[in-house]
Amino acid sequence: MPAGGQQIAESHGGTLSVAEDAAVNAGIEADPDTLEVTDEMAAQMRPFRRAGRPPLESPKEPVTMRVDADVLATIKATGRG
Repeated sequence: MPAGGQQIAESHGGTLSVAEDAAVNAGIEADPDTLEVTDEMAAQMRPFRRAGRPPLESPKEPVTMRVDADVLATIKATGRG
């Protein structure tokens, strides 16, 4: 038993005195927004997956190319970019 005769409760991810643990549990029970997760509910839970862009069948590849200025001017004059 710790100094001062206090019992210790290990719950809620830390070490609390029995009085602190009781106060935490009372606060949880008094909160109407809390939900006790049952074993059945936990078994049905799935990991959260963020939706994103679907993968492309043929993604574009980055390319570095050096060309003469007149070739670049011709490409730019005949295309979108």
